[in-house]
Amino acid sequence: MIIPFVSEGRIGSHHGQDSFAWFCNPISDGYYLDLGCGDPVEGSNTFQLDRLGWRGICADRFEKQHLWRVLHGRTSAFPCMHDGITSDNLNGLIKFCPNVIDYASFDMDENNLLIVEHWPFAGRNIACFTFEHDRYALGDRLSTPSRQVFSKLGYDLLCEDVCCEPDKPFEDWWVMPFHCCDPDALELIRSKGKWHRDLLEIMRR
Repeated sequence: MIIPFVSEGRIGSHHGQDSFAWFCNPISDGYYLDLGCGDPVEGSNTFQLDRLGWRGICADRFEKQHLWRVLHGRTSAFPCMHDGITSDNLNGLIKFCPNVIDYASFDMDENNLLIVEHWPFAGRNIACFTFEHDRYALGDRLSTPSRQVFSKLGYDLLCEDVCCEPDKPFEDWWVMPFHCCDPDALELIRSKGKWHRDLLEIMRR
């Protein structure tokens, strides 16, 4: 598949999450939810998707995002959660999301447990999402409960223990296949413990 941008640079995601979103749904009108988004450009899992016509919500607790967003021309919403992302303000954000979210990034460090304990997407589906569990540092504290919850909800763990460096598992990549453009193509990257660069190489073939 032709992926019209390069992951891993200063612009866009560091570990190919934006490429994964595009691989699952190469569309020009996608919608994303980026929780724990950090910088609006460098290391952003959704900046490159913006440039391809996607829109959505990016949320974090840092005020400076708003200035950077304007400077870099990002038009998606960037609410600042001064007290961090909580179940209450998360529910408020999700009210603005469509019934099918094409990509979600859960990158809130240990606060990702909030997603597991209070799954806030009742009545909505996510076509694909990346969930940071940092198993190399936290052990099974996030990976085990998240896999139990997401599997029960009908999501498919496509890429288990994606590694940010060789033998350093930090994320799981999940899909709801019937909301992806080519469910059969997803099987090309089904894996466990694979380095993100190896996954990128497969997705770009």
